[in-house]
Amino acid sequence: MLKIIGCSIVFVGSALVGVFLALSKYERVNELRSFIQALNMLETEIRFALCTLPDAFIKIAALIEEKTSEVFSSAALKMQGTRTNAFLAWNNSLEERKALFSINGEDFSILKSLGGSLGEADVENQVKSIRLVVECLKNQEIKAEEERAKSGKLLKSMGVLVGLTLVIILY
Repeated sequence: MLKIIGCSIVFVGSALVGVFLALSKYERVNELRSFIQALNMLETEIRFALCTLPDAFIKIAALIEEKTSEVFSSAALKMQGTRTNAFLAWNNSLEERKALFSINGEDFSILKSLGGSLGEADVENQVKSIRLVVECLKNQEIKAEEERAKSGKLLKSMGVLVGLTLVIILY
């Protein structure tokens, strides 16, 4: 009886590892979409509302997905409270929350590249930089979606198969 319970725990645990690994692929796609949406809003705020970056970040943070909104609200607080420039506020906010995201290093470097033009260039150049970053993120989203489609089912299946193999070996 103890052997059956142990094998069941090993099987379920292994299957869950596969499911959680597959979920990170889904999360990456959703996070990229959230950043794309937020940056499109930022472009609108900069171009048409002509509000300050901290105000724009706060407005955006109220409208988007939670993890992404934390980056924007943190950057806004850094710019308002400590009078940090936009580049440092943006990059520090991204770095502080890097562990919360499923997006990879290349995605982060694209997002960090935006910091160089925020608040430093005129409206037109900021909009161009945002559009460039959005296009790069859309390309990353396409790659992430393809990767998710390929490896999502594979990771789930591998978790189950590894669990079955361990149960057979242990039993």
